[in-house]
Amino acid sequence: MTDKLYGSSQRNNNIGDLYNLPTLKISRSQPVDITALGLRCINLIGGVTLTLLATQINQQLLVINTSGVLAMLQSAALIGGNPTHSLPAGNLVDLQWNGSTFVIQ
Repeated sequence: MTDKLYGSSQRNNNIGDLYNLPTLKISRSQPVDITALGLRCINLIGGVTLTLLATQINQQLLVINTSGVLAMLQSAALIGGNPTHSLPAGNLVDLQWNGSTFVIQ
């Protein structure tokens, strides 16, 4: 499954979410508990592997890779049907938790 492709105006709107939503900047590989932190947006600023931990979220999560290098998302729950998801530099992905997996919007 590939990331949703955005036109420049849509991408700019999503990049603006970095400033308008509760956002966590991540520059090293680490697990992140989305539920406990109340995150809506994650900005990957380094070539990292991000492990998403969530028991239940009821909102969309935007993950943006502004690092300039490939980043990886992984989860015990599936991400778009797979245990890992590649996120190339300069790309973003919208994730929604459906109760058992992360669905790519």
